[in-house]
Amino acid sequence: MSQITVYAGAIMVLFLFVIMLLGAESLAPTTSLPWQKPMAFTLAAILVVESLYLLISRAKPDVVVTAPDIAVNSMDNLREMAMTMFNQFLLPFEVTSILLLVAMVGAIVLTNREKAGRK
Repeated sequence: MSQITVYAGAIMVLFLFVIMLLGAESLAPTTSLPWQKPMAFTLAAILVVESLYLLISRAKPDVVVTAPDIAVNSMDNLREMAMTMFNQFLLPFEVTSILLLVAMVGAIVLTNREKAGRK
């Protein structure tokens, strides 16, 4: 779980540097549509409620956490995890990679359009 968190943080830092290097902060301010703020607050409230529900429903104080067995760090376990990730969870894995690619290409297109307009 910690590796996933570190990887997600690294991707966010990568996007931050891509946006900073492309100069997206110099874009002209835009007007927002009237439905965007209420929709954002509604989705944020749904996310908070869902997160609280998951935290409350999954919390089990009677569970004893023990150190992992030596077999957990074996090559067979890694192979099994890879087979599960690329067989059972292939679609979410690919959707995530496509979303990251689209976000990066979108940032590049938006900043190039602004730079082309200045010249």
